Amino acid sequence: MKGKFQFFYFFIAVFVLVLNTGCNREKAEAIKMAAEKFRIEASAAIEEINNLFLLSLSMPYEEGEEINKIALDLEREGQIDAEKLSFIMGEAGIGRATEEKVNQEFEKIKQGYYQFEVIFRSFPKGSLLAVEAVKKAEKHAINLTVQMINFADFLKKYPLQFTGRRSLIIEKITEAKLIQDQNLRREKLSLIAKSIVQLRYEEQKAKKEAILQCLKAAEAGKLVAELIRDYDSLSIEELLGSIRSTLSFIAEISSNRDAVSLLERYKSVETAIKEDPYWKAILSEKIIK
Repeated sequence: MKGKFQFFYFFIAVFVLVLNTGCNREKAEAIKMAAEKFRIEASAAIEEINNLFLLSLSMPYEEGEEINKIALDLEREGQIDAEKLSFIMGEAGIGRATEEKVNQEFEKIKQGYYQFEVIFRSFPKGSLLAVEAVKKAEKHAINLTVQMINFADFLKKYPLQFTGRRSLIIEKITEAKLIQDQNLRREKLSLIAKSIVQLRYEEQKAKKEAILQCLKAAEAGKLVAELIRDYDSLSIEELLGSIRSTLSFIAEISSNRDAVSLLERYKSVETAIKEDPYWKAILSEKIIK
């Protein structure tokens, strides 16, 4: 439902823009807004993938658990000097350093989509679709579209798990199995079993949502690339019709229950792009020369 409202307001914005601008300019401004939509959807997809990576790499962390671990380290060590204290304090920081590194890498990826949007912002007011700028934007659009499809395919193939929570569950299972009282042990393991089922659901849900978000971004990117390609031959009515149809489909993607089947459709889209003589030539060019 949220996606449908976003589509409605977005299309109204495009329509109002058309009423207040000239024909060529209105077409260019509509494409510019479609490019902004692509950047928004792609940024959301990258954020979700980023979070999945962090959850997959994270070490188990609970404040009480960390305090107990440090206490055990202090008990095992003999004389505590500055070097040993720094080591003990630094153990907790390893995860944070990794998190920062992952965030930096995904921010670099995100910059490609910001650069794409900036191309449209920098168009001269009198000639929003200047030839050189359009060529650069077209390369970005089709390459970034394929990148989003590949991200979705990666998420399908590789198990990104909530590693920290899984490790904590393993620790709790080990502790529960040491309980001598059979009824109490069974009660503890039953609670752990529920947490396992819940964790499995949350992992699958997060992965599915990330895949669908990548495909929403891919659809938005494909739209922009097609609008640029067909800009001269499209009337403003046809251009707005394409935007309306695509944004409506994007709004429906979130409610799709079968992310795998939808991904297969987009893999065929990727194949068609790579085999199409027009797109193939653009994909082979470097975005930045």
